Amino acid sequence: MLSPWPLCQLCWSTAEATTAAKHDIDGVISEGIKMNFPRGYIAEAKRILKAGKYDNDGALKPDGTVVTDPEVIAVLNALIELDIDATEKIGPGIDHWVVFSNRDLKLNRNSAGYRIMQVDGTGLIKFGYGDVLTPPKPRTFVQRALNDEAASLMVEFRTAKFNAGPVCCSKTGVLIEDFINSKAIHHEPSRAELHEAFLASEGLTFETVALVKQVPPRSGHLLADRALTARWVNYQRARLDGLRLVYADRFDR
Repeated sequence: MLSPWPLCQLCWSTAEATTAAKHDIDGVISEGIKMNFPRGYIAEAKRILKAGKYDNDGALKPDGTVVTDPEVIAVLNALIELDIDATEKIGPGIDHWVVFSNRDLKLNRNSAGYRIMQVDGTGLIKFGYGDVLTPPKPRTFVQRALNDEAASLMVEFRTAKFNAGPVCCSKTGVLIEDFINSKAIHHEPSRAELHEAFLASEGLTFETVALVKQVPPRSGHLLADRALTARWVNYQRARLDGLRLVYADRFDR
């Protein structure tokens, strides 16, 4: 088993940045990051961080639980230094880490992760360690932005289905009793096909779409062109008949 201690001390010397992330003054991403970690580090880091979210009996730790496991702290402290927004997230310094659900009220869904409490009391600040261990490509940032811009439509679709009566998973036929365990997916056309078709209709590519960072405490990016956003929402609203509801565990994301 790998120990995170020497690896976090070798953070930048062993995690080679082959492509640097670049932002203009508006926070528009022009390139992604690719990190080459030491052999076996990614799998071990994921194992440590996943285990750190659960009690000894296998139950997920309550929101706000302070992280005390030195292995988990070591890995988190190492990875946050490699985050695109490390300076902003670390601020004057990290006082402690906490386990906290990444509850997204906009999407009404839940997943477990870690957040930062800064030494000056600022927090809780979300940290997506997965984006450091497996950095997304520029195309992924645009896809996520498109999804976030149309997130309210997904909630509307799910709400309408639940209001109409019992809801079953379109894949398994199992009854979905809790709204939060439902997920709207693009069946036909697929979400990727929708993204590509819309951008093509606008004469754009994933590489030419400008993004801006969301306003804290929200993370991620949005489309810089708000008129483009409105056209995208209308484009997807006209294609809601291709959506299906499936069962999704609260912590399977």
